[in-house]
Amino acid sequence: MLVDSYGYRYRNGAWGDADAALVLTGEERTPVPADLLAVQLPIGRRRGVDLNPVDVATDEGVRLLTNLVGCKPEEVKIGMPVEVTFEDATAEVSIPLFRPVTG
Repeated sequence: MLVDSYGYRYRNGAWGDADAALVLTGEERTPVPADLLAVQLPIGRRRGVDLNPVDVATDEGVRLLTNLVGCKPEEVKIGMPVEVTFEDATAEVSIPLFRPVTG
């Protein structure tokens, strides 16, 4: 997902592109700290199938809008089994991505 292409509204403020065509809001379990909303996210590189964000649901019912790596957009199928993989964005931050289950 091109996270920097959207706007986001929170109880303590907003983040992202204020002029975005799509502004996301949602239920917050705990308020996002206002000082965190002031942080700009540097985009070092892009990974995944950004044109086709994937809504992954676990057996436990957890849902996550994420990126699928390791396949072409036309290979993505509803219900295809995927597994999590992590990519280090920095020494402190790893990003969960998903890839098709092989084998």
